[in-house]
Amino acid sequence: MGTMVHHARATCLLILFVLLSCCLFPAVVVVVYAAPCQSTVGVTCANGGVCLVPAGKSCTFAAPGSYTFTEVYINGTVNITPLGTAGVTIIANSIYVALKLHVDFLGYNAGLGLGTGIFMQSAYSGASHGGTGGGHLNELGTPPYGSLTAPILPGSGGDSSGGGVGGGRLQIIASTLTITSLGTISANGKASTTGGGGGGSGGSIYIQVDQLIGSGN
Repeated sequence: MGTMVHHARATCLLILFVLLSCCLFPAVVVVVYAAPCQSTVGVTCANGGVCLVPAGKSCTFAAPGSYTFTEVYINGTVNITPLGTAGVTIIANSIYVALKLHVDFLGYNAGLGLGTGIFMQSAYSGASHGGTGGGHLNELGTPPYGSLTAPILPGSGGDSSGGGVGGGRLQIIASTLTITSLGTISANGKASTTGGGGGGSGGSIYIQVDQLIGSGN
């Protein structure tokens, strides 16, 4: 349970699993160029240039690795599809999110991961990640895992008998990240498909920016 989110180089504040920590120097990044974004008609998004996803359009990053742009404008939806431990890093001077950028349900499958759900009396617990997965009678599941200051691991799946999939992993490196009031960046785990099953835990969103603007989610 609990998507792990970290934003570096800003005022220090810890609320739930959102960690804003102070850093004097940016992280050293090794850029691995992945394939250009697979998109619908009307979307311009290729490595090295401007990535523009208009309202009503969607764009899919299908290959794991690092994608580097000058500017990113997300007025539609950006889907990221590599599953399991594979992740995506988006690097740009500025990133603007007005709708949705997500790695929902892209972590470990049911029954897999470091914090998978376990059986407790008559039902399974939820999967753990940044926090411990809970059971139906206030029992605790497997121990939490991962880093609060540099979260890079995907969420775990629930139990193998109908448990939910964990959330994926996403890293964002930019000078400026703007998230509007309708904008969302998420790494949600999926609920169980059975009555006694456990849901998947949230994944990781690792944000390294000089300036964070807006009031989105």
